[in-house]
Amino acid sequence: MPPGDGDFARVDDDKDENKKAQLPTTGDLSLSVSLTSASGNAVPGVPIKLDVSGSTDAPTSLNSEAEPVVTVLKPEAPGTVTAKASASLAPETVLLYEPQKTKRVQRVITPDEPVEVSAKAKIDLVSQPRVSTEISDQTPEPGDSITDTFTVSGLVGDHTVTVEHELWQTGSTPELGKKNDDAEVIAEVTSENVGNGTHHSEAITVPEDFHGWMYFTETIAGDKSTKEWKGRHGQPRETGFVPWAPSAETEAVLDVTSVHDEVTVNGLRPGGEAVITMTAYHTESEPEQSKDISGEEIHSQDITVIGDENGTATVTSETIDMPVGWVTYVTTIQGNDDHLTWTSEWGIPAETVHRPPEEPSTPPAPPEPTPPEQPSTPPEEPTTPPAPPAPPEAPEPPVEPVADTPAAPAPPAQLPRTGTTGNGMLIGAGIFLIGLGATALIITGSRRNGE
Repeated sequence: MPPGDGDFARVDDDKDENKKAQLPTTGDLSLSVSLTSASGNAVPGVPIKLDVSGSTDAPTSLNSEAEPVVTVLKPEAPGTVTAKASASLAPETVLLYEPQKTKRVQRVITPDEPVEVSAKAKIDLVSQPRVSTEISDQTPEPGDSITDTFTVSGLVGDHTVTVEHELWQTGSTPELGKKNDDAEVIAEVTSENVGNGTHHSEAITVPEDFHGWMYFTETIAGDKSTKEWKGRHGQPRETGFVPWAPSAETEAVLDVTSVHDEVTVNGLRPGGEAVITMTAYHTESEPEQSKDISGEEIHSQDITVIGDENGTATVTSETIDMPVGWVTYVTTIQGNDDHLTWTSEWGIPAETVHRPPEEPSTPPAPPEPTPPEQPSTPPEEPTTPPAPPAPPEAPEPPVEPVADTPAAPAPPAQLPRTGTTGNGMLIGAGIFLIGLGATALIITGSRRNGE
């Protein structure tokens, strides 16, 4: 049995019992039978008997031809396959019979005994599985179900094996044949009784908080009839990617007549870049939060940030003049190979500031008059009113000349009545007359009896 497709080598039974065959990859064997003479020439047309063990539907006989006759053997399972071919040939010698007593009898020539030729070969087969795989969805979303579609070959006959599937997660781009430092297993499933052919693993649900790369690897354990198989890390057909989904916390800051925006971005890929766009809109009326943008764009700025080890970055926009009215900011995280696009709504209260119109100027009010200072200690009031000034002395009346004849005495002069007369006390008031040659006249009330 010569090697088929370079998969294994024949072991001649009569030469070396300890040699092992190379492992086949197809699970089939090729049996080649030829019959040659001692001189090396093919001997066609000779019936050959076959005795094959370890294979299903093997032929039991064939006829030799000018070229080797090839037939396919299908092994039943890992183990030893043996084939024995045998043929009966005409002898290379003849028998000569000569007469012993008379010369009238011719000599007789007959063929010798037929010659039996045979050959035997065997091979020990071990399954050498190979697995090629493909992830069912290379761009899944959190919550989606994915499966490992895998094709197994190299198993001998109806041999079946168990395939272990591991789903790996990594935050850095996978490299073929290399396990990244941050790679970790996030799910495992098992496929049992797997034979040659294409199969599908059980479904695995992508975690809700998943982001980054995922890929499958497969393992088939080795035993006496199976050679171990381990898949390689980072196979492109086995790899899926879920982009990071960043978001931002934003606040517009008003400083009298200027305004700027402060943004904190979360959920970036650690070490990944993203462009943050901050746009200011002006309106005459107070904005109402909405997904639709309106108003007049008065400023826009792009800033590139890099996520820290926690996927966070903080950025502040340029300061601009604050017009009268309302200003609201809209923040956008631009999508790229690593990140999904994210945009804030328009009119978010934390992103909105207001500057009222200035009041018209009015002249300053006049200062209030300052009351006179009061002495800390009021002046002491006299205990008794001051006495009125003493009346001036009345001038002496002029001397009347003495008449010769004494005149009768003149009646006394009557003063004008100035007080009030009554049965009770009359109260008068002192009147001060001040003038040139000051003269004071004091009038008092008095009780008059009999009037």
